[in-house]
Amino acid sequence: FEVASYDEMRSALEGSDASGAPGFFLVPWFCDAEAEAAIKAETKATIRCYPLANQHLAQGRACFYSGRPATHMALFARAF
Repeated sequence: FEVASYDEMRSALEGSDASGAPGFFLVPWFCDAEAEAAIKAETKATIRCYPLANQHLAQGRACFYSGRPATHMALFARAF
């Protein structure tokens, strides 16, 4: 599931359980451990992987969380 913003992912995860929200979110990401920790604290979602076949999609895009130039496409998900 590709989302346009952090707010969109957070909203999809709010109040969800294992069957209530899309499982994985493909997002443009600027590699930042502090931002990842903040996302984990707020949503319990973490980066699962950087899918190699999708890395070209990061070019020219802004990070969905910080707005900085994206360095990767990342898959975020919660563990249930």
